[in-house]
Amino acid sequence: MKKRFPPRYVPDNNPLSLDPPWLPGWTIPVENYDAGIPARLAEGGLLCVVDPWTSMEVGDTFKFYWNDTATPVWSTTIDLAQKDQQLTFRIDEGHIVRGDAFPVFYSVLRVGGSIPIESQPQWKLLVKLDPPGGFDEDQGTPGHSGLRYSIPQDILDNGVGPEEAAAGVEITIKAYDHMRRNDRINVAWGSENVYRKVLDGEEGQDIIVTIPLETIERAGDSDGLAIAYQVVDECGNYPGGYWRWSAVTQILVDLNNDGLDPPLVLVNGSPVDEIDLAELAGDPVIVRVAANRYEHAVDDLLRLTWRGTAADSSPVIVGPLEQTVTTIPYFYDFTIPYADVAAIAMGRASVRYVRVRSGEEDQPSKSKSVTVVGDARQYLAPEIVEAVGGTLDPDLNFYTLSVPYYPGRVAGDEIIIICDGRTSTTLPTYHEVIAIVGDEAVGAPVLANLEKEQVKRLDGGSLTVYYSVNGQPESESLILTVGAAAPSLPIPTVVEAPNDVLNPDDVNPAIGANVIATYTATLPEDVVVLRWRGSSSNARASREP
Repeated sequence: MKKRFPPRYVPDNNPLSLDPPWLPGWTIPVENYDAGIPARLAEGGLLCVVDPWTSMEVGDTFKFYWNDTATPVWSTTIDLAQKDQQLTFRIDEGHIVRGDAFPVFYSVLRVGGSIPIESQPQWKLLVKLDPPGGFDEDQGTPGHSGLRYSIPQDILDNGVGPEEAAAGVEITIKAYDHMRRNDRINVAWGSENVYRKVLDGEEGQDIIVTIPLETIERAGDSDGLAIAYQVVDECGNYPGGYWRWSAVTQILVDLNNDGLDPPLVLVNGSPVDEIDLAELAGDPVIVRVAANRYEHAVDDLLRLTWRGTAADSSPVIVGPLEQTVTTIPYFYDFTIPYADVAAIAMGRASVRYVRVRSGEEDQPSKSKSVTVVGDARQYLAPEIVEAVGGTLDPDLNFYTLSVPYYPGRVAGDEIIIICDGRTSTTLPTYHEVIAIVGDEAVGAPVLANLEKEQVKRLDGGSLTVYYSVNGQPESESLILTVGAAAPSLPIPTVVEAPNDVLNPDDVNPAIGANVIATYTATLPEDVVVLRWRGSSSNARASREP
């Protein structure tokens, strides 16, 4: 497993030295810090991983420190199950407070030693728990209410022509909550994006983002080009709440006055500006090009591209799709699969086509912009090919991780597959496998190898597998039992059967046998359920709370 460490870490060959802790999912780099901790990592406790140290022995004392050199936030004394194994644990989220966390390290007092050794280097982390723009206070209205911006009134009234495009169009981003240097502002101009970082000293101020001529030309003409913006902070936090983007504004863009009419986007046969996934109900979206005798001719090729942008800014592109004009006038319908539309829930799409005619320059249409509302997508759960019926044999020689196809997948995507295990003694384990998308066919899964040692140590326990794509939210989970599951509770004791042999004559018929539930970690109001099953053919099972 390849771990991502901050640049300050240099491996030390000294056998007595301790490698620093690793925090899966931390953000690297962060200016003036070793790494950043976004809010999603702190939820439910911050996961920490420490590799076994040289000559790790039963009885070694381990202490983990967070922003405090005196009092550890987690500690353990190494037992036989932990010896020579990676330590995986969570720091209670109450310890993970916003701001600087320094120092972050651990110490080990070896058996027979008198002075603990500390891990090096000791990390300086930025904990960012507040989303840029704050939490959306009006989640019933499309667009994040904390992300406000303005467009010059003349542009709103009259649109963008050649003169306005040549000068560039200024979009004013209003100051937003929890604004911080190195926030990345992404202004969407139709199918194009313009990025701008918040500079030191600009916090709390309005920021002007200029859309240059080349961007306007690439996005093309439109009767209603969509403009919106999103911001992601340096630690990887998105705006909080249902909407991750600002509200959308549509403007006229006409640079050449010769664009073909835009296509229509149809849901249930009707043209729309907003696609509601609930109304779509699993059906595809239809994009319609109306061929007419003034702009089209028989044998023209219609080449259409759907450019979607998901809530997390990842692109989902369908096409180019092609049809040849055979009859005029006529409607030519292009199908956009439901999965590709659902993948951009809470995002938007821009669609246009190019008319290709022999002997002439390609003629583009105006673009059509639509927004997509509905629950944001979650990637499907991975599989382990060798698993059978929810169980994984721990004695195989190899295991194959399989990540199903997802809309928008392109070569170079980084898939981090997380294997979160529990041993038969409930000891947690953590392992990552990185897969890079290559030349897999559309619809085919991405496969990766899982080392057999990672499964073997979980015999009698469990394994949960999930993944993230390019650092985006995690997929659904695959949950497996590894081998024969070990009992999760200690064996009860029957008082009248000291040698596990029960003589009915020793049981008071008025009371019955006395059974002791030997589990001692009960809490008030816990319910203990006893199930008693005899071996006689006419005996009946008894279940008592």
